Amino acid sequence: MTTILPPPPGDPPAPAQRPETAISEPKRGPGRPPGSKSLAKATSAPQGGVIERIFTREAERVAEATILAATVGGDPRSQALVLSRIYPLRDARVLLPDCPPLRTIDDVLNFHRWLIQQVGAGRLSPAEASALGNLTARFCEAVANLELEKRLNLIEDKLAESGRRL
Repeated sequence: MTTILPPPPGDPPAPAQRPETAISEPKRGPGRPPGSKSLAKATSAPQGGVIERIFTREAERVAEATILAATVGGDPRSQALVLSRIYPLRDARVLLPDCPPLRTIDDVLNFHRWLIQQVGAGRLSPAEASALGNLTARFCEAVANLELEKRLNLIEDKLAESGRRL
């Protein structure tokens, strides 16, 4: 027969042991029926959700009511959301009437000078000018690639005339 001795006086007491319990699965409800759509999918369906159709049909009255509510008072955030849906802000300008043409790489410097003037005058935002500057960089890359291709074709033609191969 074995005897269990108590722990020495300086040792900490042993932790109490817990009885082992089975981990149970959380209970779940029946969920959404198969084939049903969430509200977001139902309202933005390609066939035109119910809310989308109502909003399109009643856009003018919603705009008038929102403007009326804005003058009297109300929730400005929800009014901004409704109005941005009816009349969304444009990301960029479409027309640049006095924009200098880009035909060659030599035109790029003049175009960039024009962009800086437009930003300074407040007619273009710095982000819009940056986007247009990126387009000119792509233009320069395309022109450089075309010039390289022309030079390569000339070299290949001269080698073909002399009878050598690459």
